Amino acid sequence: MSLTTIRTDRTVAGWRPLIPATVVTGLGIGCVVAPMSTEAMRNVEPRLAGAASGVNNTIRQIGSVIGAATVGALLQGRLAAELATGKTYADAFIATMHVTAILPIGVVLAGALACPLVRNHTRVTPADLVPAAATRETTPGR
Repeated sequence: MSLTTIRTDRTVAGWRPLIPATVVTGLGIGCVVAPMSTEAMRNVEPRLAGAASGVNNTIRQIGSVIGAATVGALLQGRLAAELATGKTYADAFIATMHVTAILPIGVVLAGALACPLVRNHTRVTPADLVPAAATRETTPGR
């Protein structure tokens, strides 16, 4: 099989799309996940910071698992439906990927549109974070 017969369809070499995809993923993590963690921890009392960080990470992991499972289930269901129409596996897989890509994109867009609606506009000053016991004056002899 020559190289010219391999490249006659519309596919691209496997590693070429990975470079921009990796860059976009890295930018997404740096521009979205880090600020979300910062915003989630912004008004947490310092004594509860460890517990709040653990809850935040647990919820993020659960969301990742549910999202991956949902996309996987949609992918499997659509692929079975496409194969049932008599398409070849390659054609069915391409059609399935086009449909399946819409779900994560839609969820990200819905989340981006919802962000301004749920933002907490409460401002905490450093004085609010100081425990009450630290602000009381201690008198000698007590």
